[in-house]
Amino acid sequence: MGAMWDGHAKEQEALNELERQRRERVVNDLKLLLEHPVFRRYVWRVLSFCKVMDKSMDANSMIMAFREGQRDIGIRIMQDIMEAKPEAYELMRAEHTKAAQEEAAQLEKMKEEIENG
Repeated sequence: MGAMWDGHAKEQEALNELERQRRERVVNDLKLLLEHPVFRRYVWRVLSFCKVMDKSMDANSMIMAFREGQRDIGIRIMQDIMEAKPEAYELMRAEHTKAAQEEAAQLEKMKEEIENG
């Protein structure tokens, strides 16, 4: 029985090593991707769709389950980001805030131009 157990333990060690290598690849890929503003904008958009910071509670259990599924995906993405490059989340937030302020200023300018004819 000892040889059988040793074989299983070695197989498990090999599987664990493959999983560690896979995770390392994912984290390294994400580090590279987070260097690009276009990717950060896209990830921020996905996180917004996931409603990570929203409540999932609803009287309708199907709606609540759907919302919780959205949040779960978003939380997993955020966990990956925090493992790969924690400062990227704050950078994305700042970039989003700046873009939203610029868009609001553009809209205000367009409104003034329309009003002044």
